[in-house]
Amino acid sequence: MQSKALSSLTVLAVLGFAVAAYWFVDSDNYDPLTENTREAEVDEDDDNPAKSLTGARGATDNPSRSKEFTRQEYDYNIPSAANSAQGVAGRILTPEGRPVYGATVFLVRGVGLDSFQLLLRYQKGDRFPPISMATSNEDGRFRLGLKDWQDKKTYEVRILHDDFSDHRIERIRPQPEDWWNVGDVKLKRGFTIYGTVYSGDGSALPGATVTARPQFTHGMLSVPGREEGLQVKTDESGNYEIRNINPLDFAGLIAHAPSHTRIEKTELQFVENSRVRMDFQLDEGFEISGVVVDPHGNPVRGASIICAALSQKSPQEQKTYTNAEGVFVAEGLLGGMFNVIVEASGYQRAEEKPVEAGTLDLKITVEKLGSVYVTAYGRNRRPLGRFLCSIKPALDGQTTYGKPMLTKEATAPKNGTELITGLIPLTYVAEVSARGYAKNFSPKFTIIEGQTDPVSVEVQLNQGGTLRGVVNDASGKPIQGVSVSTMPHDLIENPLIIAFGGAPYTITRATVKTNKKGIYEFKLLHPGDYQLKFMHPHYCTAFTKKNMAEVDQELDLSPVALERGCEVSGIAQLSGKPTGQVKVNISAEHKEGTLSTFNTEATTDNEGRFLMPKRLPAGKYVYRAAQMGLGPFMIMIQFQKKTSFAIQPGEEERQLLVTVPVINK
Repeated sequence: MQSKALSSLTVLAVLGFAVAAYWFVDSDNYDPLTENTREAEVDEDDDNPAKSLTGARGATDNPSRSKEFTRQEYDYNIPSAANSAQGVAGRILTPEGRPVYGATVFLVRGVGLDSFQLLLRYQKGDRFPPISMATSNEDGRFRLGLKDWQDKKTYEVRILHDDFSDHRIERIRPQPEDWWNVGDVKLKRGFTIYGTVYSGDGSALPGATVTARPQFTHGMLSVPGREEGLQVKTDESGNYEIRNINPLDFAGLIAHAPSHTRIEKTELQFVENSRVRMDFQLDEGFEISGVVVDPHGNPVRGASIICAALSQKSPQEQKTYTNAEGVFVAEGLLGGMFNVIVEASGYQRAEEKPVEAGTLDLKITVEKLGSVYVTAYGRNRRPLGRFLCSIKPALDGQTTYGKPMLTKEATAPKNGTELITGLIPLTYVAEVSARGYAKNFSPKFTIIEGQTDPVSVEVQLNQGGTLRGVVNDASGKPIQGVSVSTMPHDLIENPLIIAFGGAPYTITRATVKTNKKGIYEFKLLHPGDYQLKFMHPHYCTAFTKKNMAEVDQELDLSPVALERGCEVSGIAQLSGKPTGQVKVNISAEHKEGTLSTFNTEATTDNEGRFLMPKRLPAGKYVYRAAQMGLGPFMIMIQFQKKTSFAIQPGEEERQLLVTVPVINK
């Protein structure tokens, strides 16, 4: 991935990245189980955990006619738990609406907010088998019991049948002594991939493994026969076939064999009921193997090993993990030099390069990361049993601290003490917050290279300070619904500063709204000098500075009068035509080399119209306009052209006709 650096005192294009984890969202598509479904009959074989389960639908002789399957062993004893007080039930149907008999159904834990911890445990060898298992009866019905209900836990249902694509139902949250009804579930028929795997000399390669890899983490929370995805072996003629692959869950096709390269084909898209041929040629392959140890020679279990080719002409990346003895093997590598990257929880990241493919005795030592014991006290030096702790870097000579490098919620610490690990050598402070207290900081502490014993710090929480005041209009009438926010006393709201995440701060960031009497109040503020920001859609934004919060002190601030200001709207034109997707920026006129104290911007609609989100107080301003979608460099060039205008006292509306500069490409 390439990164582009932009610099301008007039504009910064700020790109934000937001990932919405679909499994965190509640579902409204399922109703509580009806009485009829609650009494559904379950197949007698449901309680047999030793059932044979098929793996992928794979050929051994003729790819178009084979009915034999590759089977994978699964050594977990999985109950149906159909007689539990709570669980999940439903009915499985064909695409045409007929009941599906003999589908294997699993209840597995969902991937939620603890997914990172699950991944770490998985890397160290822990496995998370299905919670319960059942088989659909002649009516297509199934019941999956949940014996041990846990609050706020999400689950998934996985459905397997040889004649249909694997199916998954997510975001399931059964309640105590109740059954979650997934209703009628229609399975789908997927697509088929078949082909031949050849050696580098063109001869057929029997016994090669071909895997249809799923989109999401099936390995970590897998079900029998799907630990690696849909997987088959090539027959004596090198042929393979994988049937009923779910197009929505398909991430790529992988082929590998002992002493041969591992090839993965991704970004492939297929549709249901299609049949596609895909051949592979596997050249001679190499491996890199070795051991990962700590400075004392102890093996490091569950370390992530990435072998990345140094050659840009033959890019390849292989990932694996160390076992209980710290040993790793990366197979199927092309010939050449590699960068071996090691990452393990509690250890510093390590790299070894160049490492030639075929190296079998690599030994990599990783240094342990530092740790700190944080003890939090409340009133009367009472140890706190629940608090949130963030570890922030503390630079020499600075009174503010950087962004959190680690954050941990302590829910039941012994004697108010929580151990936080994973700190690189640096100087830090611990920021601690808890319900009913103002946040506070520990003294600075330093983690040094090779440090083995944890550092210990204490944080005493207190009630902090209180700031309150009233907001009126120009006539002295209280304004309800004004949004009041705390800010660092020296922060200037400018696009340049905002683009870099704002200035570091130690104050308590909070927002409240004024009541019917125009009164606002902040409690539990960390001591410091505060700037307050006042926002209301019908008034100009205002700021007040030098508001000092002190421990156990309540300060009544001077009344704030909001100016009505001017609503600015208009039309943006390019070559004389109203144009959509134009960004219009208005800032206060200022001297060259200084930052504006007022900034607002809007984007035009399809008719070229815009409305500024902020009202402008009387004063001198400049506006700029740039056409979105041209790229950051072009936007920066267009924003160099500015036009001055003024808002007069008492002016409430202003229409602007904005001309977008024409750039000759």
